[in-house]
Amino acid sequence: MAKTASTQMTMRHYEAEGYMTWKCEYYFKQPGMPFGRRKDLLGFIDILAFANEEWIGVQDTSKTNMRAREKKILASPYAWDWLQNPHHRIHVVEILETHGEGDHTC
Repeated sequence: MAKTASTQMTMRHYEAEGYMTWKCEYYFKQPGMPFGRRKDLLGFIDILAFANEEWIGVQDTSKTNMRAREKKILASPYAWDWLQNPHHRIHVVEILETHGEGDHTC
């Protein structure tokens, strides 16, 4: 499944739960390199989901990359700073490929 499709599915999931969403991950080309890189907000947030005072930093990933994403977040000083606010949470969301649309586990 393409990263863009999984990000859109994750955003739809949170929007259906009543959150507004914003894609924070972006792609940029590196001069002289055939491929670019993806950059996350604070190094670990692909999507912000927010409603009222609650802000969720979402990292969406595949099942095979789940543990690597959790380790990345736990090693990030920005993640710990993010969680100092009682209204901030972090979700690592696994995208499950199914019959077309896909499911989410949060």
